[in-house]
Amino acid sequence: MKNKKKFLNVIFYIAFITKQFYIFPSGSIGIADLFFAAAGILTLYTAWKDGKKVWYQEDSPWIVFLIFVTIINGIYFIQTLKWNLPLHTLYWLYSAFLIWTFRTLYSEYFMAGLCWVCRLNLLFQVIVLISGRGRYFHETWGGARFMGTFNDPNQFAFFVFTMILVLFMEYRRKAVYTAKARIGFWGMFLVGVFLIVKAKSTGMS
Repeated sequence: MKNKKKFLNVIFYIAFITKQFYIFPSGSIGIADLFFAAAGILTLYTAWKDGKKVWYQEDSPWIVFLIFVTIINGIYFIQTLKWNLPLHTLYWLYSAFLIWTFRTLYSEYFMAGLCWVCRLNLLFQVIVLISGRGRYFHETWGGARFMGTFNDPNQFAFFVFTMILVLFMEYRRKAVYTAKARIGFWGMFLVGVFLIVKAKSTGMS
């Protein structure tokens, strides 16, 4: 059982690492999506096979919301025949499935590993910046916005914000504010803020 859980964790970690690399344009299926989907499907299969509960009463509003999303987009698709509507519906279902996967895999061991992945991701983007190999988005008014290995500076900033958020979740969950814990979290927080500032993303700021 432990080996299976570790294997699922590793697949999720790989997805988190590869999320910052793009082969195709943004919005299309990326390397990370394949690993996220694999982690989700295998987690669902493992939970079902082990007889674990996969549905909770608290999930009902989400399910109702997704049903309405599917119905409304379906009606508009029939009327307009715009293929982006079924695609956006799949995005909603995929995102909800990822949230479910994260919740199912969640444990102290899982979060410890995920936090290390977040730290590595932030440091990697700093290395990309320092090495001069990062991408830049050039505004019409002449400003340059750093976007690391991403296709868009706001997308890059949101990724950095997500890394900070995961680290903050773990920091608050433990509630053991030793000097080492404080320096570790606030150090990475400042690294993340520095990257967001370089991206000039007002939303994430």
